[in-house]
Parts: sequence; C-alpha cells; structure tokens
Amino acid sequence: MIPSSLDFGNVVVGQTSLPQSLVVQNVGALNLTIFSVTITGTNAPEFFITSDACTGSTLAPEATCTIVVVFAQPL
Repeated sequence: MIPSSLDFGNVVVGQTSLPQSLVVQNVGALNLTIFSVTITGTNAPEFFITSDACTGSTLAPEATCTIVVVFAQPL
C-alpha cells in the first residue's frame, strides 16, 4: 500500500525532521525512465530531498527506487 502522506512529526523551529523514505515502484508492463524528481506545492521550500536513487534511472516492471525527504522548520 502506498501512503497518501508522510508524517514528519513535531519539528522545532530551525530544526530538521527525521528522514522519511518514499519507495517508487513501476507497476506497469514496460520500463519506466525517471528523468527528475521535484517537490512542488505551497510549502515546497520547506522540504528537501536528501537521497534520490530514482532520478536518471530506468525501472523494469515491478522494480523500485527510493527517495528520502526531510522537513526543515524555517526560522
């Protein structure tokens, strides 16, 4: 099951959350090429990708890659 959201918990102002991992899986029948991964939305500047094994990869059917994200509570 794919989570519909991530829970970064309570983050103190000026601090960074614990990392949260997102697993991307190719559920199709053909190879999936991932050119880039971006964070968008109203609060996008408060989230940071700390590890990205997906960008530039080609996933075979059923293959996965992982993206790790943190939340930084601005001052």
